[in-house]
Parts: sequence; structure tokens; C-alpha cells
Amino acid sequence: DYDIIVKLHNLNVCQVKSQVRITPAHTKLEGALIQARQRKTQILVEQMEELRRKERELGDINKHLRMKVSHEMSTGYRAQLPCPWNSGVSPGNKLQQHIPNAPISFQSHGLSTRTHLANRVQSVYARGRTISSEEHGW
Repeated sequence: DYDIIVKLHNLNVCQVKSQVRITPAHTKLEGALIQARQRKTQILVEQMEELRRKERELGDINKHLRMKVSHEMSTGYRAQLPCPWNSGVSPGNKLQQHIPNAPISFQSHGLSTRTHLANRVQSVYARGRTISSEEHGW
């Protein structure tokens, strides 16, 4: 019996010593874990700030481009550009290189007059025949 009591006492002493050694290590580990989580949170906050900055920058660029397109549309700049579907026109099948300036504000089924005319020109060209200015209504 005495031998068992001594062994239990020694076991209890070893457990206490182990806990004394484990507690500082556990505290260190918890501290390191807290620091790692704080650093991760800081990095995520910085990334979010960077993304918000980029979003504002892209919004400003988008606003500038919308204003530029609006200005070009109001000055008729777009009508001066060559039509992309005229690029491969053969010499015997020429279409006029531009669509006359029509008021942008006039809408026909949601399309500007120029867009409507451009669609007519493109559909006739796709069928492979030439059309006169009278057919266009120019």
C-alpha cells in the first residue's frame, strides 16, 4: 500500500512539474496565435482599402469615358468614323463610307437614326447588293 501511495505522490509531482512547464509554452503559443491573427486581419484590411481605392479610380475613369463618349456623340464625331462593315468592300460593290449626321436625340425603337440607318446599310450589304442614296433615303 505504501508503495502505491509513493508512486501516486511521485506521479502527482510529475504532473505538477509538467503543467508548470506546459503553461508558459501554452501562453507563448496563444500569444503567437493572437499575433498571427492580428497580422492577418491587418493584411486583409489593407487589401480591402486597396480594392476600394482601385474601385474609386475605375469609377472615375468610367465617368470620364462616359463624358467623352457623350461629347463625341453630341458633336457627331462618331458619324465621321468609317463603318467597320465597309472595310472589305470590293471595288464593284461600294457603299458610302459614312452615314449622314442625324440628330442623336431622335429615337426610333430605342435606336438613334444613325444606328437605324447603319443597320439598314449593313443588312443590305450582307445580302450582297449595292444600294443607292435614294434607297437609303439620304
